[in-house]
Amino acid sequence: MPEDGDSPAWAVRGARQLEKYEQRHKEAKAYVIVTNFPFHRMLNDTPAYAAFPFGLGMPEFNRPGFMRLSEAYKRKQEHIDAYNICDAMPKNELSHDL
Repeated sequence: MPEDGDSPAWAVRGARQLEKYEQRHKEAKAYVIVTNFPFHRMLNDTPAYAAFPFGLGMPEFNRPGFMRLSEAYKRKQEHIDAYNICDAMPKNELSHDL
């Protein structure tokens, strides 16, 4: 993770590509979990990985912004299965919000 707390460049580029796809294909709807498992490049280091979920065609799923706590809870409950999948992944220092 970059020292300034920003998301890694690969994650930002991935989110931009998904957003472009979303604009071209308005009917598309899917949970997309983008992952990076660079174990082959870290042979002598502690294994690490990064992942971020993206709701393609679902602006209410894991998008940045301010909202009331009740609204955040409601949105999470609507997509609880996807949140459970992400929670099952080992924790790391990469934020899931871009």
